[in-house]
Amino acid sequence: MWRFWLVLSFLFILVSGQFHCNLKKTEESPVKKYLRFKGIPRTVVLESSQRKFHQITTRILKIFLEEVLLYPNVTIVTKDDNFDNATLIFQRLYGNYGDELPETMINLEVWNPPNDNIINAELSEFVSDLGISGPPTRFGWFTPKSLLHLVPGMDIWRFFRTAESTKYFRLPNVYLTKILQSIRDKKSNRYFCEEPFCRGGIFSPEICENVTCATLLAGFFETTGFVIEHIRKLQLYVEVIWVGPQLEELVPFLTDELTKHNQTSLIFLSWTPSFIVTPNEETYSTIAFPPCEELDSSLMYCKYDLHKVIKLAWSRLRYTANPVHQLLMHVSFTLKEYEEFFQIYQNETKHNTRQDEVMDKVACHWMKTHSNNITTWKNKIRYNNELYIAGIFPLTGSNYNMAGSISQAAALATEAVNKSKILEGYQLKLFSDDGMCQPDVVMKVFINYVMQNRFKQLVGILGPACSDTVEPLAGVSRHFHTVVISYSAEGSSFSDRKKYPYFFRTIGENNQYQQVYLQLLQHLKWAKIGALAEDGHKYSEYLSHMQLVLKKNNITFEFNNKFPPQGNIENIKQYLQEMVQENIRIIIGDVYDDVARTVMCIAYQMGMTAYNSYVWFLPSWLSSDWYDTDKYNKKNNESVECSTEQMVMVGYRFR
Repeated sequence: MWRFWLVLSFLFILVSGQFHCNLKKTEESPVKKYLRFKGIPRTVVLESSQRKFHQITTRILKIFLEEVLLYPNVTIVTKDDNFDNATLIFQRLYGNYGDELPETMINLEVWNPPNDNIINAELSEFVSDLGISGPPTRFGWFTPKSLLHLVPGMDIWRFFRTAESTKYFRLPNVYLTKILQSIRDKKSNRYFCEEPFCRGGIFSPEICENVTCATLLAGFFETTGFVIEHIRKLQLYVEVIWVGPQLEELVPFLTDELTKHNQTSLIFLSWTPSFIVTPNEETYSTIAFPPCEELDSSLMYCKYDLHKVIKLAWSRLRYTANPVHQLLMHVSFTLKEYEEFFQIYQNETKHNTRQDEVMDKVACHWMKTHSNNITTWKNKIRYNNELYIAGIFPLTGSNYNMAGSISQAAALATEAVNKSKILEGYQLKLFSDDGMCQPDVVMKVFINYVMQNRFKQLVGILGPACSDTVEPLAGVSRHFHTVVISYSAEGSSFSDRKKYPYFFRTIGENNQYQQVYLQLLQHLKWAKIGALAEDGHKYSEYLSHMQLVLKKNNITFEFNNKFPPQGNIENIKQYLQEMVQENIRIIIGDVYDDVARTVMCIAYQMGMTAYNSYVWFLPSWLSSDWYDTDKYNKKNNESVECSTEQMVMVGYRFR
């Protein structure tokens, strides 16, 4: 009989230990859902860490899966923090290369280094990067703002290069005694740093043997042990004491105590946002370290640069639990929501000290007060997957004259694809943004797409139109593995497949002009040619290549002149006069609309018109009314000295 009651008691503990948030019931069907692998229902395993924000967001996901999507079998596995070794997370997520169930299936907070993409081509088949999950994070050395007045410049790393300066960060003995009581794990009685270079749980560099050094407090060695390399390489007069979970209590205590005495300060190593350095932090200042890009191949300081926080999941969730996979693409949290987590946690810990219960209640409280998030996430789950195309067109602020028609054509093409069975099961959606033919505007549009949750469904970018705006976008797209297809960028430099592996275009590069010009000149028996372009217009480099080709074929091309940007009329007159003196009558003008009006007006005044047997080749992308000086002198406040009628005579009137 006693065995019966023992088993019954054990079952009671298990049932009562399961947390239920009891969200308000929705109109969702009561039919339960399951993750099915090899035909068998399985448990959805969520991976969390010791980071409290991570614990809260993971619990929110668990509640949503259980009480909104109705997955009955969801569990959370907590793993030790190891920010440096994403490989361990991958190993738990990819399940023996997809043949078996993985140890865990979803991790909502994986740190992605600033100069790295932690998902390579091989892993992407088994582990999915589902986008940004929360605000960016970073490690840092922090010090109380209330004590920055002690010595100017004490919030810069170089301050710790001299022993004389670091005395301001040497904690008084009365506080060191309290700290030394926290350097052992209470369960194992082992130091938090058991490495050979740690004596009594403390790391002290050789330069601190005979001098007073600053005291840097840190949490767990496994998380922050990298700081030893920084201290050694920079030769900082700093020793480190690891105090484990007690760091969260020691920092506010020491901040208050040291501020009262106003003689020494505190430095500690942590990350932000965290429960020590909170999202809307006004108490602590960051010790500034050099950015990692200044350090050639070394990435040691990238710890202090912002890291993306991304969601990783077992890739087979797409097939075994598709609603979960779709949900993950849309679940994310803002810095403001992190602040809310912290405030709810503070209120809950006033009445309860059991961490697991507190975390459950924080997650539940937040969900009950954010029903709009629940509705939004639920409505995002669709069974017809959408794919997005980012269209970037120069709709305003540009002389590009085909943007409207190209935008309409792209919309019609999208509609035609959706009506066909080419992408059966998917819906193609075209977004139309104004790039204005300006590099900064185009990059802003791209950044907006990267920051959105739907970036993962972005199949590529259609545009931009102008070569000047393509280069920065084509360069950065390789880091985001985003296809860019331009419909009018002609620059030949974009043909470098190593430099621009994701860039394509629907037209030929302008370097191909040289063969067209060669055959045309040979056919018409023209043996001398000149060119005029604006200096700094880097995509007219095809003229230099063409110069060599024509020379090999006995065609003179000695005048390839470039005038300064915003060059004055006298500069242009001088170049044209030289062409007249050398009897060059075939001229290529690689210029934009406004410059074309100035050049062709001067050509008219000098008699260099078709009427006088001069032939001008101008870019095809000039607007259809580029020569209308009467219009643009009024509209753009230009001062071209020719009328529209005179401009017509330059290129459109013959004998």
